[in-house]
Parts: sequence; C-alpha cells; structure tokens
Amino acid sequence: MSNNATINKMKFDKMDWIIMFMLAVLVWLVAASSLGFLSAGFNNPFGYGGNDDFSITAQTKELLQENWVWNTYRLGAPYGHEALAYPSVCLQIPEFLMMKFWGLFTNDVTTVINLQFVFTFALCAVIAYVVLRKMSIGRLLSFVGGALYAINPYIYGRNIVHYCLSACYFIPLAIYLCYCCYFDSGFLKFDKTLICKRSIYVLLMCICISTNGIGYYPFFACFYLCVTALIAFFRNNNIKEMLSALKTIALICSFMMLALLPAFFYRMASGIESITSRNPSEMEIYSLKITQLFIPMFSHGISWVQNFINEYNGNMPLVNENVTAYLGVIGCVGFTISVLYIFGFRKNVEIDEDVLFLSRLNLAAVLFMSIGGFISILCVAIHMYELRGFNRISIFISFCSITVLCILAQRYFLDTEHDDSIKKIRWQCIPIIVVLLFGIWEQTPQLYSDGAGLIVNKRQWDIDEAFINKIESYLQDGDMVYQLPYHKYPEAGIVYAMNDYQLLVGYLHSDSLKWSYGGFKGGEGDQWNEYVSLLDMWTRIDTIISSGFRGIYIESRAYTEDELSELLDSIEEKLGYDPLISADGKLYFYNLYPYIESHSELLNKPALTIQDIEYPSYVDGEDIIFTLDGYNASRYVTKGISEAEEAYSWTDGDLFEMQFTYENAPKADFIGEIEVARTFNGEKEVSVYVNGKECCKEIVNGDCIIEFEGQSDEDGIVEISIDLPDSISPLELGESEDYRDLALAIRKIRFSLQ
Repeated sequence: MSNNATINKMKFDKMDWIIMFMLAVLVWLVAASSLGFLSAGFNNPFGYGGNDDFSITAQTKELLQENWVWNTYRLGAPYGHEALAYPSVCLQIPEFLMMKFWGLFTNDVTTVINLQFVFTFALCAVIAYVVLRKMSIGRLLSFVGGALYAINPYIYGRNIVHYCLSACYFIPLAIYLCYCCYFDSGFLKFDKTLICKRSIYVLLMCICISTNGIGYYPFFACFYLCVTALIAFFRNNNIKEMLSALKTIALICSFMMLALLPAFFYRMASGIESITSRNPSEMEIYSLKITQLFIPMFSHGISWVQNFINEYNGNMPLVNENVTAYLGVIGCVGFTISVLYIFGFRKNVEIDEDVLFLSRLNLAAVLFMSIGGFISILCVAIHMYELRGFNRISIFISFCSITVLCILAQRYFLDTEHDDSIKKIRWQCIPIIVVLLFGIWEQTPQLYSDGAGLIVNKRQWDIDEAFINKIESYLQDGDMVYQLPYHKYPEAGIVYAMNDYQLLVGYLHSDSLKWSYGGFKGGEGDQWNEYVSLLDMWTRIDTIISSGFRGIYIESRAYTEDELSELLDSIEEKLGYDPLISADGKLYFYNLYPYIESHSELLNKPALTIQDIEYPSYVDGEDIIFTLDGYNASRYVTKGISEAEEAYSWTDGDLFEMQFTYENAPKADFIGEIEVARTFNGEKEVSVYVNGKECCKEIVNGDCIIEFEGQSDEDGIVEISIDLPDSISPLELGESEDYRDLALAIRKIRFSLQ
C-alpha cells in the first residue's frame, strides 16, 4: 500500500457499487434482526422509559409536525418551547434531514425513528467501506472492515436513547482526513481553480463532521487533527507539514460555528445563558477507561463471561456510560497490535508507516481522554466543562483499530498489493469470512431477537395513547393542559419514580393539545410555570384557568403515596369532582370545563403574563425568604443564587440580581435590608445598585445586615444588583468539589417605604 493517499486515488467501479449494496443489505438485516424489528415490526417503540428516549421521540415528532426542531407552541405552554436554547439541535442536521426523508413515507414517529436507527448501521458500513477503499485496502477486507465497524457494540449500547451519538457514520471520514493530511503533501494545496472535485469533497466531509455528534465528534476530529499536525511536524521538523491539518481544523470549526449561528442569535435576543450545569468532576467520571475497551457488553449465554462482566462492573469504581466503549474481540486485537507497534513491534518502519500513524492516534486518544488524562488539565485551565463524556472517543479508537487489522491483513496475510480478485486470494478469503461472521456474532446482543422488549414498550405506549386520546375527546383543539409536577427541562433528573422526561407522554400522544411541560430552562415558558408552581393550589387553579388552561394532568410517579393523596384532595376540594385515571393508574386528569361553567367570572380575569412574573408585585414590608422553610426568593431573584439550604441560600457568582414592582409606589423612596448569615472565606466587598445607581458599598464579614436606600422608577419597578467581586469557589481553594463561586449566605431581604 502506498502511503501517498489522495482524495481521488481509488476509482470506484461497478463492482464496488455492487459490494456496497450487498454490505448495506447485510448490515441492515443483521441490525434489524438483532434489535427485534424483523419479528415485531418497526412501529413498536425501541425505547419508552421516560429518559432520553422520550427526548428523541419528542424531537422527531416536532421535526415531522413543525417542519424543523427549533420551536413549537405545543410544549412549554403558554409561551412555547424554543429548542434553540439548546445549541446541540444545530449539530444534528444530517440526522434530522434523514428523518425528514423517512417522514415522506410515514407520519408515525416511532416508525421513523426505528427506520433511521437501523439505516444508521448500513450507512456506517458504506462510509467505512468507502474510506477503507480510499486507503487502498482491497474489496474483501473493506467489506469486512465496514461490516465490523457498523455492527459495533458502541452503537448498540448508545441505541435510540443516545441516538445523537449512535449516528457515528462520519467518524471514518474524520480519520481519513487525518490520514490525508499526514501522507498527502499536496492535500489542501488548491490550485487556481478552487472549484474542483477534491475541494468539494473536502468541504462536504468537513460539513458532515462539523454537524454530527452534538459537538463531541467535531471536537474529537479536531483533536485527532491536532495530533496529526504534531506528528507531521516532528517527522521533518518543518512547520509547513502542519498546515494541511490546521486548515482542516479551521474548516470544521468554521462550519460548526455557522451551524450554531441560529442558537447564537436566539441567545443574544432572549438573554438566555447556558441551560445545562456541569459539575467539573463529571469530566473525569465520564472519561475513557482503558479497561472498558476490553470488558464485553454481551455474554451470549456464556456463564464465565457474564460472571466476569458482573464481577468487574459490580465492584469497580466509575462504571457508567463508559461500558459502551467496548471494541469487540476483533477491535481489541487491532488496538493491542497498535499498542505493540508503538513499542516497536513491526517488520518495516517505512512500509508500516500508515499502521504506525493510526497507532499513534490511538495512543494519543488514550493519553488524553482517559480518566486523569491530559484533557483534564486543559479543561480545568480554560474552564471548559460542557464536554464531559470523553469515553465517547472509543468509537474513533474502534475504527482506527479495525483499519490497522485490515491494512496488516492485506499486506502480510493476503500476499497481494492491489489485486483482490477471488482467484488471486484463493483460500485466504475463508478465514477472513470466518473472522467476519465471528465478529458479527460477538458484537451483537443476539443475532435474532423476537422483539419481546418492543412488544412490552408497545403495550405501555398503547395504554398512554388511549389515556391521552380520552383527554383530547374532552377538550378542544388548541387547548392547554397544565402538568404536575412542575419539572424543569432539560436534565432536571429523576423525581421519585418519575424519570427525567416522563412528562412528555402528553405531547408524544397528542396532536391537538398544548402542554405546560417542556419550556427550556430560563425561557418564558419555564419562568411562567415555575412562578405558578409556587402558588397555593386554589390560587393556582384560578390562575391557570384565567390564563387559558382547560385541564390538569398529574404524573403520579413523581409523588409519594401521601403527597399524591394530599394533592388530589386539594384539587378535588376545589373542583368538586374526581379525576380521570389511566388504565395503569399512573396518570390522572381533571377536565376544567365543568368547573368553568359554574365559575365563568374566571374567564374575565386578566391572564397572568410573563411581564407580571418578571416584575412580580412586592408588598411593602414583606420578607423575601432564602431559607428552606418558607423559601419564596425565586419569585424575585433572577440571577446569582444557589438552591436553598436549611438556614440560608448562598450567592453564586460575582453578580446577584433581583427585580420587582413596588405595588402602588412609583418614584417611592425605600430602605432595603439584606440579612446575611455568613460570608465565605473571610470578608467580602459588596456593592449594591438600585436601578443602575450605586447605593451602598461596604466590606462585610460574617453575620450582619446590609442596609441601603433606593427609589423605584416611574412605574414602580425596582431592579437590584449586587456586585460580589471577591466570590470564590471551594474547588479553587481546594476545600471540596463545589464549583459554585460563593460570597454571601443570605437569610432574607426586606424593603420598607420611607
């Protein structure tokens, strides 16, 4: 094999197209059979557990019904669901386009997801085959390599729950770009005619890589390209050797930023900051474990294998999603050989330079992305904690390892350079086919599934659908349904037996109603629902009716038995009638129309708006409480406060903000009192501003009261901001893993007119 790779080196002929078709069919059948779709059908939900599987299902429904996934008014009622608050939706464009294609043939959300998932296996195989052929590997080995990469334990492990990661079809392209940047001296050296096949191919590959894997895969691709640039530089100690890789990184980053522009403009307009909060410790908790590359995911009924899996996963620390990093037996062999190559186990340095290059990529991935790897130092230095699942680089390692085996098998086993005809290969093809069949068996959960899990999911799906259809029969098209409990979206976690996205059931099964759950954190829909959730139940019911809601939906799994009983009693005492209950007893619904008929005056009551919430009415002398008992500060505080503790709430960050309307008090002078329980790490400098004017500046230390004077504006609005420049986190001080920037522990705040 020549090491002078170029984009157009290997010309595809009719035989290649036939083989790619056969490969796609084989992989599609294996995936569909092993997942149970061939026996149970594609209209049964693969995942229906209320976790990320609900999220992708809701996303797909939005894609099919709203034309794209950027917003819908059927979630987060009354203000809607703005998905652009979550930038990752801008980095899944290829998946969404393919789902739109399946949507041309069916409107069934479950069928579209399942078709796309199985198609992912076939697409992974075809792209891997193309890349291996472009690297001058023969047809037979490219077929085997493509199949082994596609039938990957990683994809089975991620499945539909993390479909954004299962969609790893462009990873071979990323490795191929690294290969070209290293071996092709003319790569990305465009001539006067920029519009040529090679430049178009490179641009298309960079576009695909940049919008795949919700940011992880572009990041890993750029990491590999950085490694490529360093290896190329040290080869001849010439900085020009790095240019191709650096240009490719620039292209990927540029296309990624272009894709993120809608989310950027939305955040600029809305003022919403990051809606996800990552603990820095998660960066290492979810990093790569070398052992997990070798720990099987499937035992295939072999008792000693299952015992080994249970022994390791049940007793070792930091076993989490990284169990999906398993490479398969074939991949493990390739990875082991690549490690041996680093230590000098090779026949000819010049001939095996491509294997050595791929081995170095594998080594770099392990050194940087493992628990305690170099990436931890970088992330802490630049405070980059949004990316945490570095174990996800295992799929890159998998492709490199398979490619290493394909190269060596062709060079030293088949004993043929480029002629891969059956006549030339003769008997050598038999063990290769055996390896393929073994790999397919070993890397799949089971070659054939009767779809029992799909049928169980379908049964629960039908129960929920019947209940939601019943609700729709009581209400009118476009009606809003208020959902309990109030639960933030996304990533708010499990509440008792209710999984994170369980409240999406209503939206998944309804085509005409609007649902209160699903407004993104910090958005108008979320702010409105959070405010309403703090009202007592009787006031809350009147408020939601005047705001246009016509039903109350309760997810019972979020409550203890006593809590649920108390909640139902308070609602029934107000409404005077019993709820509708789902067949499994998990969902409750109150139709508000009968109550409205006897309380029509509520329809004339002004609806609660987001403006009312942003500047809530404050009654003179009211205590704004920051302790766990009686906490009401969330009504007024807009920034810079942590969750309430027993005796106070800590400020978080160097800026604390709150705002309200002083009831019937325009241009009124008042005195503000901030009751501080303690300060963190000694004395703190505090500056208090009222409507942009500095009113107080002092040094505080420990238990004290900060007093200041201010004036409301002509509309009675008061905006308080407190600068806390001395805030610092326990993590920075080395005291704990708490990454909040702490300053003041506040008990309560009170304002009094002069």
